[in-house]
Parts: sequence; C-alpha cells; structure tokens
Amino acid sequence: GGAQAIAAMAYGTDTIAAVDVICGPGNKYVAIAKREVAGATGIASAFAGPSEIVVVADSSAPAAFAAVDVVVQAEHGPDGLAWLVTWDEAVADAVSAEVERITEASPRRDEIVSTLATAGYAVLCRDAEQAMEVANAIAPEHLQIMTADPEALVGLVRNAGAIFCGPWSPASMGDYVAGPSHVL
Repeated sequence: GGAQAIAAMAYGTDTIAAVDVICGPGNKYVAIAKREVAGATGIASAFAGPSEIVVVADSSAPAAFAAVDVVVQAEHGPDGLAWLVTWDEAVADAVSAEVERITEASPRRDEIVSTLATAGYAVLCRDAEQAMEVANAIAPEHLQIMTADPEALVGLVRNAGAIFCGPWSPASMGDYVAGPSHVL
C-alpha cells in the first residue's frame, strides 16, 4: 500500500498493468505520490489531509467498538487526531483500556502510539451538550456518535465531515463501503 502502490499503479510493474486513474484519499505520503504521478495517470480525487475522528460515547456504547473506531483512524499516522468525548468517567476508562489492549496487539502499533501521543485524547465533559460543543470545535473529518439516542445529538452538529450514528455504523464504513463525500 501507500506511496509504493501509487507508483505501481501509475507506471505498472511486471505483474500490475498501469491504470488510467487513481482515486481515493491517503496519508501525506500517498498525497505526495499522487501529486508526483499526476502527469502519468489521471488523479480523480483531492489531496486529502490527515485522518481525524471524534467518538462521542455514553454508557450504551460498547467500549471495544468505540476503541476500534479510535484506533483505526489513529493508525493512519501522527498527523491525524483521535478523540473520545464523553460525560461518563467509566466510559472514558473502559474505552481507554480497550484502546491500549487493541494497540498492543496491532501490527501498526507504532503509528497508533505516535498519533495517540500527539493528538489522542479522552475528554470528560459535564453533559452531552458540552460533548457536542467539543466535537464542533474540533470539526473532525469523522464524527462517530455512539449514544443510546444518537439522533437526538445530530441536530447539535455544526462542523463535521461525515457523521456516523450508533455502534453499527463505524466511521471506517464511510471510508471503504458507504462512500459519503467527507474527505476534507
């Protein structure tokens, strides 16, 4: 993957034919590689910035699900951000413990640790409204609302690239399956 795959697709290899168009987001190395090969092949997408997620969660959210959503965005590298925002200290503790467990077992551990060290936070708010104020101030690429009634909070969203509601709509689905236009 990454920049090497962009070069392989643009110019071809012994086993891969050159493609006509390269599309989709990637990290800064992918963006630079796409810019470098733009004359050799079509580039059908913008040069994306770092990956960002804010997970707003309450006690109804499975801690492992919230943690996975944080980790899968953090693994993109240190330029992104991965935040958990909650008003329940037990949720913050449980999700943080799951993030540690998942990170330890991940083959991309170094990237995850690097992102979390510089831009990984668990924010404890006084209530759901303040949590949404925090999310709006961050204006993330991905906003995952994992609460008992996520639709009640959607009306409070002012700044987000894509909004994912509930434990069964992970942000990664928007990146790879559902296809909302949220690349910022």
